[in-house]
Amino acid sequence: MNAKNYNFNYSSVLCINDKLSDNINKRLDFKKGYYYPFLCMSYDLTQAIDPSRAVQLITESGYKITLKDKELLHYFDIEKILFNRYKSNEG
Repeated sequence: MNAKNYNFNYSSVLCINDKLSDNINKRLDFKKGYYYPFLCMSYDLTQAIDPSRAVQLITESGYKITLKDKELLHYFDIEKILFNRYKSNEG
């Protein structure tokens, strides 16, 4: 059985303020100056993030967090987006 070669691309957005988790044991969800992968229907359709629509982001610990409106704008610069393209080195 041969392994398949998978390619994947994703977009990431720049964090502008540290965000701690809401849990009793505080941990860092997002760190200022780092780019975080996100999923957003408005970005998929228009290539721009609409802050009034939900944006799912992957935290430092690998969890998905949904932000929108003022909270999204407080932690992320929605104009600073990178498109990350990965391709397998095999084959």
